[in-house]
Amino acid sequence: MSKKLIYICSREAKLKKCSKGVISKIELQNKQFNLIGYNTLIQAPKPKHLEKIEVINPFLSSLNWSNIKCKDHIDAVYIRLVRIDFPFIKLLAKIRKENKDVKILFEFPSYPYKGELVSNQGKLIYYKDLFYSDFLRFFVDRIVLTVPGYQKLFGIKVLYVPNGVEYDNKKVMPRINDDGVIHLLAVASMSVWHGYDRIIRGFAEYYAAKNDVKIVLHLAGVGAELKRYKYLVKKHHLEKYVIFEGFCEGEKLNELYKKCHIGLGSLGVHRTWDGKVISSLKLKEYASKGLPFVIEGICDMEDDTTRKYILRVPSDETPINISKIIDFCKSVYAENKAINNMIKEEFRRYYDMDKLFEPVIDFLDS
Repeated sequence: MSKKLIYICSREAKLKKCSKGVISKIELQNKQFNLIGYNTLIQAPKPKHLEKIEVINPFLSSLNWSNIKCKDHIDAVYIRLVRIDFPFIKLLAKIRKENKDVKILFEFPSYPYKGELVSNQGKLIYYKDLFYSDFLRFFVDRIVLTVPGYQKLFGIKVLYVPNGVEYDNKKVMPRINDDGVIHLLAVASMSVWHGYDRIIRGFAEYYAAKNDVKIVLHLAGVGAELKRYKYLVKKHHLEKYVIFEGFCEGEKLNELYKKCHIGLGSLGVHRTWDGKVISSLKLKEYASKGLPFVIEGICDMEDDTTRKYILRVPSDETPINISKIIDFCKSVYAENKAINNMIKEEFRRYYDMDKLFEPVIDFLDS
């Protein structure tokens, strides 16, 4: 007889109106639950008030939790949502009351997340979240974090589960490099912490110096910073070298992976986080496609064998040094023609969801 698990996420995630990376992660997690005999039901709160109402009255919520069904027997609840307020705590109390033996896990999609709430209103909501977080210990059995270094959080034991993707047994095709052009790929929601303005400014300096090696940047995605990026490209006359691919998925995205030599992680991490170890889903996807990558800060996939496939740039506002990226690219691809498959397998232990999700599966099976 299958067990029942309620998976609670944002309404956007349930309706698949958020980033493909988030959707993919939720689908992979539920696949893991199904493999160990859980029948999962995805639920999400409905919008109730404008978010600003929460600043005025801390006992109100912009979310309506009444549609989360918990009266029937539930064996487990997995929550992937960063919104902790009074109505949410009441929901947890109700779930625990109706199902005394239920196992409740709460995943912070990112932590700490204060820097993501950059507006004054956002910071007020963060402090409200922080206040109600102290009540989680009465209802939540485990907190799931994608960043290492925490044994407990808010008095609750932590399971460290880095972001991951599904492993593909197929061989990675060698990068297309017949024209001698180096292609960079950045797949993101184009937010302030992605910092791709830094690499555009680096392109401006590189091409102004009349360098010989041609390098092209492909920006795949849409978001708040896209207008700014387009302005910078036009200002520096980089239209031939920075290509805006728009939102990409499926075959279009796969073709970019085949074409490009290096993936770009976030280059503006310092704008929102300080000293955080990065567990980026995008970096895991790059690695699974056999791409070396460029990052700012420290990522959770670095060791003595993988370090040569990672280029770290300064954590500041300086333009990215494009010549160093070119040298990095040449050093990686000078090894051998099958380097992409080597990269894919070398990083596998860091991105294969079957392995990474084991702490959660072991807890539910205990």
